[in-house]
Amino acid sequence: MDKYMHSKNSRPYHFRVVDVFADHIFGGNQLAVFLDGTGLTEQEMLAITREMNFSETTFLFPPSQPGSHARVRIFTPAGEIPFAGHPTLGTAFVLASNDLLPANTQQIVLEEGVGPITVRLSGEPSAPEFLWTTLPPLTFQASFENREAIAEALGLRATDFLTEAPIQLISTGNAFVYIPLRSRSLVEQVEVNMAQLRTSFAGVSSLKLYIFAPEPQADEQGRFHAFARMLKPYQGSIVEDSATGSAAGPLGAYLAQHGLVPCQDEAELVVEQGTQMGRQSFLHVHIRRQDDALSVDFGGSVVPVYEGVLRLSPR
Repeated sequence: MDKYMHSKNSRPYHFRVVDVFADHIFGGNQLAVFLDGTGLTEQEMLAITREMNFSETTFLFPPSQPGSHARVRIFTPAGEIPFAGHPTLGTAFVLASNDLLPANTQQIVLEEGVGPITVRLSGEPSAPEFLWTTLPPLTFQASFENREAIAEALGLRATDFLTEAPIQLISTGNAFVYIPLRSRSLVEQVEVNMAQLRTSFAGVSSLKLYIFAPEPQADEQGRFHAFARMLKPYQGSIVEDSATGSAAGPLGAYLAQHGLVPCQDEAELVVEQGTQMGRQSFLHVHIRRQDDALSVDFGGSVVPVYEGVLRLSPR
């Protein structure tokens, strides 16, 4: 073991690991939250993120704006991103459950790359049962008409796509290509051909696919359901994400925009993701329509898993 591990001059950084969009340990999407990133360089934060080996890791800093509780930097193993769903909710949970907020705080304001994000807590403020946030403004972008080529890249047929909905790029600062399929079983059987995928979506930077199948009918509580997978090329392979709030939220807007979920005033959606990975997740989406404009909240539960200290060598 290196001597600096026990050196008085080593730099200790305390972290918490939580499972987001889960109601039990080892479900949902893993997140590491470093309680104080002060003194870390961008290169060190990226190295730590790769060491943690989760889809995202967050680093907390003192707020820079009045009314904010913390500034948050979000990293993937590929680099920093301005916004993501499960890091936002998971970071808010860590702040609430580790006495890092004023007593009885019910709303947490986080400074992220897209601006201030408010997270609302449900239940006991120091141990919230559920967390909600509102998506940043979303934009419906390009649609893709080359369905035959995209189907081939996914190991499917063009007839497997829903004909009444487009293959479309949507962004909230974190962009995804939404691919509608006719059934859950088709979503489960997708197998990506990397070379064909890149050709089919040439020009799309940071390509991420949100492949889903909506259920046609609401449940007894009036909620609609969808089954989804999030796939992204990463360093020559395909990485799958077990729960993606910044994709599931816009999915609600997509379904309402294209008439796949009726939404005259509001609608509720539950998205199941991560099941094939052994990390089943449930992401809750609330869609509101006013004057032809859509706003979306998404939320879920968070479960604490473990905590630790990472020690860096002195500079």
